[in-house]
Order: sequence, then C-alpha cells, then structure tokens
Amino acid sequence: MPKKIIKIALATTSEIKQKAVQEVFQEIFAGKEIQIHGIKTDSKVSDQPLSFEETFQGAKNRLDNLLQQTQSVKDYDYFISIEGGGAHILEPYKYFHITVVLILDKSMMRNKRNPVPGLAFGIAFPNHWFNKMPKPYPDMGTLIKEEYGIDVRDPYQAVTNHLSRKDIIKNAVKNALVQLKTQKF
Repeated sequence: MPKKIIKIALATTSEIKQKAVQEVFQEIFAGKEIQIHGIKTDSKVSDQPLSFEETFQGAKNRLDNLLQQTQSVKDYDYFISIEGGGAHILEPYKYFHITVVLILDKSMMRNKRNPVPGLAFGIAFPNHWFNKMPKPYPDMGTLIKEEYGIDVRDPYQAVTNHLSRKDIIKNAVKNALVQLKTQKF
C-alpha cells in the first residue's frame, strides 16, 4: 500500500527551514511521505526584524506572497511561512531571537480562516550585536561571519556551540502544527 503523501508549500528556499519543517512533519505524521516545495517569497520587512510586530508581519507577508504564487489550493495540504527576528523582551537583555511560524491547511484555506501561529524564543544575544543592525550589517548571520570569521549563517552555533537555529525553528513549527491538529481553528 503506498504511503499517503503530505504536500507542503513553504514560503522559503532556506535549506535550514526546509529541514526543520521536514523533521517536524515526519515526527507528527509518522509513516507518511512529506514533500516540501520551497518557494522564494518576500517578507517586505527589514533583513533583520527588530521587534515582535515586525517579525510577525514578515511571516504574514511571506504567507500572503506564498498564497499568491501557488496556483491551486488543491495542490498542497499545508501552507507555511517562517520569519526570524529579534524582540526586546526584558532588561537588561535587549534582544532575544524569536521565530514566528504561520500555518494554514487546505480546509482553512477553503473556509478563509486565519493561520495558526507558532512562536519560539531563543537565547538573548549580546546587545552590541543588535546595535550593528541594520548598519553596518543587514542581519545577524552576516555579522557573525564578518566579525567572528565563522562561515555559517547560524548565530546559535556561534554563541552556544550546542543549540542550532534549526532547533528553534522546529520548536515554532511544532507549536503551530500541534495546535492545528488538536484544536479547531
């Protein structure tokens, strides 16, 4: 008997984000084949959003852009956008990294329902890093590469040597997907 295929339209071509979504869906939908179609989208916010509101707006803009680019709702089971940014949460730590995920499934599209949000908060990054964005650096990945010589666009690895950006993205995806599967939005 062939495996059921779950088709996902993902508002990014980022390999890290695609792997994170793939791993979460394989965990939640064990035994099903997961197919991800990464589509380049524009967040219409700065390269490094510096507030929760801007990060959320970036995810919403990406999802809207994705929906405009996908020809037919019937071609996909899920539509997902992911946006990362910084958010000023509490003193003395200026900025925590946050990830916002928005997920729609096919039935939500037909019924014109709002997407389900998933959030994940990462670690507090040094305040002086955020003072260097958007100038001279457009985003944290570029800052890490230029100032520390680390040729990886994963600030978590640079700071912790343990936690990865993919880990945080997976948490946000799982937070949204579990809500979607267990509640009627």
